[in-house]
Amino acid sequence: MPRTLEYMRTLPLRQRLSFLRRKVEIFSGSKLGVRLSHRRLPRLPRNLPQSSLAVLQACRSAMRQYTPRPYPGSAILVLPELQPDYSVRTDEQKVVDWSALVDGGLDVVRVGGSKGTMIAPPKVTTLARLLVERFERARLNRSGK
Repeated sequence: MPRTLEYMRTLPLRQRLSFLRRKVEIFSGSKLGVRLSHRRLPRLPRNLPQSSLAVLQACRSAMRQYTPRPYPGSAILVLPELQPDYSVRTDEQKVVDWSALVDGGLDVVRVGGSKGTMIAPPKVTTLARLLVERFERARLNRSGK
């Protein structure tokens, strides 16, 4: 049985429906998942230099045009323990969304701090250790040990 189906069976009914909807969107070429995740983009500051404004506008345009495709391998999703009040999607929604794209299994890693502080000392040391452990486990699994 594919890992995706195994994962889906572990979800509560509501999350199963969301998971299936995401799979259908991905395979049908819909951009709904991308639009939903970026629908509340903050306004661009008016006092930015023109070159910075152009870069931000190009990034927004790329986000709107991007359509995610299924990935046959496995992946690690790193989530901070602290979520901002303005977060558009819950962690559970993020796991469901990414699981719909990653066919080889999704390993969810939670790191102390927020999105910004988890990549700064001292939290980044914990993040690095967790990632090294996951990479080593994946390497051993590939080599059959």
